[in-house]
Amino acid sequence: MFKIHLCGTLTGHRRGFEYKSNGPVGYYQFLHFHTPFFYTVNGVRGEGAPGQCMLHRPESVITHGNTVDSEGFVNDWIQFSASDTDILPLSLSFDIPITVPEGEQFGRLISDIIKETALGDAFSDELISQGIYRILTAFKRGESLNIATDQAPHSRLLSTRMQIMNRCGEPWTLKKMAELSGYSVSRFSALYSEYFRKSPIDDLLNERLETAKRLLLLQSYRIGEVAEICGFSSIHYFSSFFKARTGVTPNSFAKHNLQYSIEDKHKKAGITHE
Repeated sequence: MFKIHLCGTLTGHRRGFEYKSNGPVGYYQFLHFHTPFFYTVNGVRGEGAPGQCMLHRPESVITHGNTVDSEGFVNDWIQFSASDTDILPLSLSFDIPITVPEGEQFGRLISDIIKETALGDAFSDELISQGIYRILTAFKRGESLNIATDQAPHSRLLSTRMQIMNRCGEPWTLKKMAELSGYSVSRFSALYSEYFRKSPIDDLLNERLETAKRLLLLQSYRIGEVAEICGFSSIHYFSSFFKARTGVTPNSFAKHNLQYSIEDKHKKAGITHE
């Protein structure tokens, strides 16, 4: 059975408002947005449009707020608890914006839940649980419609990722990556993080680091040339980033591996060093 914690409809907030959880939310949280919004989920930022919805897991760390300084922030929302046997069969998408047709239904459904919470008679718990289930099934239906018109998002993302990784030295921005995929920046960021379990920028930086390691091992390029080939804006930034990720400077990495390579070759040839 689904159980209500807190909820509200057409909740208005002041300009510049941000809802921020200092840790895991602790409850499932469903939101229907009436205004443009930004969000961060476990450190990954994105933006959404009026009419979109989001569903968060209890363990998610989230922030929401308005993106337009001249506007307030308005949403319908509900926090609830549920057992795995209630929630898992629905196969819901978490932590990404979903466009749901006829989104005004969520305000009505939450209003009904508020009335039942106030009434609190022998039938209320069951009717509240049914109301939450109706919200989730409407959300799932909207998700299904998104997927039907999305043309194999996983395939598109894999193709986009391959092109980015193969050209990791280019001056990529999040906007440029999203344009290559055909998605909006917020949609691209959310889907990328969902499928690959890392943000697009983190993934790109990891690829640049691995490419730099391979080039350093070749002993054919200066440190500055490696930085330029891999897309780092300066040799100073490259050296700082490399040391932060590996614990050693690029120069130390190259020298250590060169020495290891020479000793290994000598060992195989039967040459010993006294």
